[in-house]
Amino acid sequence: MAEPFAASSRVRAERLAAPALRAPDILRSEAGVQIAEAGGLGAPATASIRGATSAQTPIYLGGVRLNDNVGGVSDLSAIPLWLVDHVDVYRGNAPFGADEPGIGGALYFEPRRPRGHEASVVVTAGSFGTRSGAGYVALGDQRASVLVGASAERADNDYPFTDNRGTLFQAGDDAESTRRNSDSRLRDAWLVARSRPDSRSRLELLANLVTREQGAPTLALVPSHRARGELQRGLAALTARLGLDDAGRHTLTLRSTLLEAASQLHDPARELGALSEETEVRGRRLEQQAILDFALTSRVAAGLALLGGAERLARSDAGHESSASAGTLRATGHVVWRALPALSLRTLLALQCRTAQPGADGCRDFEPTGRVGAGWQTPGATLFVNLSRYQREPALGELYGAGVLVRGNSQLRPELGLSADFGARAEHRFERLRLWGSAGAFLRSAEQLVTYVRTAQGYVVPLNVAGARVAGLELSLGGEAFGHLRLEGAATLLEPRDTTAGRRLSNDILPFVSRLVLAPRAELTTGELAGKLLSRADLSVDLTYLSNRFADAAGLIVIPEQATLGVGARASWFGGVFSTRARVANALGSERFDIVGYPLPGRSLYVSAEVHIE
Repeated sequence: MAEPFAASSRVRAERLAAPALRAPDILRSEAGVQIAEAGGLGAPATASIRGATSAQTPIYLGGVRLNDNVGGVSDLSAIPLWLVDHVDVYRGNAPFGADEPGIGGALYFEPRRPRGHEASVVVTAGSFGTRSGAGYVALGDQRASVLVGASAERADNDYPFTDNRGTLFQAGDDAESTRRNSDSRLRDAWLVARSRPDSRSRLELLANLVTREQGAPTLALVPSHRARGELQRGLAALTARLGLDDAGRHTLTLRSTLLEAASQLHDPARELGALSEETEVRGRRLEQQAILDFALTSRVAAGLALLGGAERLARSDAGHESSASAGTLRATGHVVWRALPALSLRTLLALQCRTAQPGADGCRDFEPTGRVGAGWQTPGATLFVNLSRYQREPALGELYGAGVLVRGNSQLRPELGLSADFGARAEHRFERLRLWGSAGAFLRSAEQLVTYVRTAQGYVVPLNVAGARVAGLELSLGGEAFGHLRLEGAATLLEPRDTTAGRRLSNDILPFVSRLVLAPRAELTTGELAGKLLSRADLSVDLTYLSNRFADAAGLIVIPEQATLGVGARASWFGGVFSTRARVANALGSERFDIVGYPLPGRSLYVSAEVHIE
């Protein structure tokens, strides 16, 4: 992990290979992370960490921040996992060099880098019309390599659900219905190229293109029939890392990134209640970053990161054209002092100037942010404590409007957050037994949160009026025995409170936040076998429990508690050349909801077959 003294965890590649597995499925079991979904495979999904909003949680793919220019959120369903090597979850402090240290931590999806000659093809089929195919080819050696891959998937998402006919508390008129117009089609392409001209330098090019077309079901249980949505997203990152000395103590990293995204909503029958039959939003962000890491003495290391970025948003709906642009300059410095062999003191300071057009002159805000912390690290244990101050700049859609019904407010100020956390990690081996665990506690307050209010004219306007305070405990435990059994689990306990000044509601629990999340998991494996036919077999069982949540600020609508059981199996054949996998999601067929009006699939079965050659 890039930040050894931060509350963090890593999801490794072997957990990401199950058939029809999506990023929301993986992150749901991580301590401190909560997911909001709007349907089945391919439906929009967002993540939040430690009770923050999804706009306050930056998500990166290959170092490129995916959060959009409209509402500041990132759609997890548009991050295919088939070429992701691992996922790093930072619940508190994002790593030094992150282009936007978030109030709510950060999520890093790191793609698989080519290691030599290899090729893979996988096909998947499953419940509710799910089918997909993916493949990649990698060529090269340690000095230069390239990986090219592509995938396509489709899901009908015609799963059954209980239609309460709008009478939430009267079960007598409930009827079984089938989800309509919620199908999804996604295509994905990757290019990863690496070059090492010499032992002191490295060059990497990463490009990813995703397109998705899907039905657009309404929030209510009255289904839409003709409303459709489309998404296109392309990103590219060129990174050069240069060693400035033979010992590798001084390095310079240069990175250029480009993100382009477009979404279209087609509503010819006006089923979604908008004022336009066609809506299109296009956004572009270009950033240039330079990071210098250097050692001042044998005990003191420092770093300086400079970032310049420009973004633009354009929207068209109901004959109305609008556009906005913004520029960002940020300087970040950090110092790490190894005061004792096991004790490190760390500090980070960031200064940012952001200009937004139209009508702006000079920096909108000049808010210093940063953190101070200390860490104690021995070969088997780590202790850390951090105090942090963060901010989130308003998105262009919040400043200048996201369409006819959502007006902008150019006077919005950044959301600010203060955080304190303490944590510990430990790992120990007893011959063929390995145990590990981590625990942490945190307290975070935020102010000037952006919330939307409805005007008498029927449109909504964002305002800085909200405040929140979240306290929590996080616990992760795990163990491996004899190379055949692995047990692990995570528990999150949150106390999320609305502290908005002058609020008139008696309920102060933040909506859409489960105050207790439990996620145990067990895996049984044969290990590598000597047989010529069967090479390995694995069986896993996981459970995710979410306590009930409020769906409104007043606490009148309650989403009930939910427990979801998943079962997975894998078999490798002929020395690992051929693999078969199966996964049963929601094995008990529990009724699940993530957003009121959006039922989630019941019991689902997915199977896949893969050929992998090295």
